[in-house]
Amino acid sequence: MEITLSEINPDIVVLCEHKMTSPEIERLNIPGYKVNSFFSRYNSQGGGSIILSKPHLKFKLVNSQTLSELITEKEFELCLTEFTIDSFHFVLLAVYRSPNSNLTNFLKKLDITLNLVCKKFKNVILAGDLNINVLEKSHEHDLLCDTINGHGVKYLVDFPTRVSSNSKTAIDNFLINFDSNNIKITGLNTQLSDHDAQLLEIFYDYIGNIPPQTTTSKTCRRFSDSNINDFKDKLAQESWVTVFDAPVKYKYDEFMNIFMANFNECFPIINQKQHSNKKPKWYNEELRKDKQEIIKLNNISRSCQCANITEHIKKKRV
Repeated sequence: MEITLSEINPDIVVLCEHKMTSPEIERLNIPGYKVNSFFSRYNSQGGGSIILSKPHLKFKLVNSQTLSELITEKEFELCLTEFTIDSFHFVLLAVYRSPNSNLTNFLKKLDITLNLVCKKFKNVILAGDLNINVLEKSHEHDLLCDTINGHGVKYLVDFPTRVSSNSKTAIDNFLINFDSNNIKITGLNTQLSDHDAQLLEIFYDYIGNIPPQTTTSKTCRRFSDSNINDFKDKLAQESWVTVFDAPVKYKYDEFMNIFMANFNECFPIINQKQHSNKKPKWYNEELRKDKQEIIKLNNISRSCQCANITEHIKKKRV
């Protein structure tokens, strides 16, 4: 994920079916991005939706009791965030629907959701894995179109987003309620999952030129070998007399005062710059070539559906 994001460098990221629990998301650390909003399952495993963005983007959560009551595991897994980029203001919704869930209930909840957000926001973007194939005419497809068309919403993805040995479907999509003339959408074979990624780019002259935020900073301590050895030496040289002389109820406090004084001296807090699009140190040229080869072989496999190539890809992934 870190490698892919450093190469694409998107401002906002939507992940569906992230399969993380709430505690896991609270500990999530993707360099250059922070979690805006998310939904995680509580009663079952898998699924979920999450929105992340670069730290410089202005955002706020959307609080709605009505929308909260619509959220149902597997059937309608929703999170949403309100963004402002210069003068461009929009709400972004991330939705995941399990393929075996009740379609009628999902579309009813989608209808209510679009009715609420389209009335409140001029610009609405819904991104998600809806598990409704829009590449072929079907009853599901017709129902989806009827639901979104009633709110002036249209879908943008008209190319395969999930390709297997025996099928090509577009079950991941972007839904918007504004002009799409200044929009570019691209499918990306990332090999992060059995679904391709979709990159949505919005070009508006009035947004202005926002300088790329390629670096962020964080505070940290440097635990080098020399610092650790220096810390050990200082502790060894302490007499600890004040600890022994202190009343029992103050001994721990006195110990911690001495300990932390030496700790702060040997491991001072420093500011460290982080490059949001800098690739991890472990990502070398060999891994880069392996990744590109897997993607290339996968593209070939999609066109010729060769079993030998598919098997070779599996071995390369390991």
